[in-house]
Amino acid sequence: MKKMKTISIQINQEDKKTIEDILLKLGVPIETAIDIFLKQIALTGGFPFKVTLPKKLIEDEIDLIAYKKAIEEYRKNPISFSHEEVIEMLKIEK
Repeated sequence: MKKMKTISIQINQEDKKTIEDILLKLGVPIETAIDIFLKQIALTGGFPFKVTLPKKLIEDEIDLIAYKKAIEEYRKNPISFSHEEVIEMLKIEK
């Protein structure tokens, strides 16, 4: 028999409840689900599913990068813009 090792994780209480409710409907204890997940990593050499960021999160990150770049440029060359120019530069809908 293989020697077992204990792993301890922390999870948001609300997330844990949601996950346990789903797994209960599937008839799978959370410990078994975690074990399946870890075994699949060992078998596949990576995540057993595609890991991506939600499109909205990516768009927000791109917006943040553009905003930070604009701040850097302004600090290098402080100039004034009208309200309309700022809206146009940031492509904000009125």
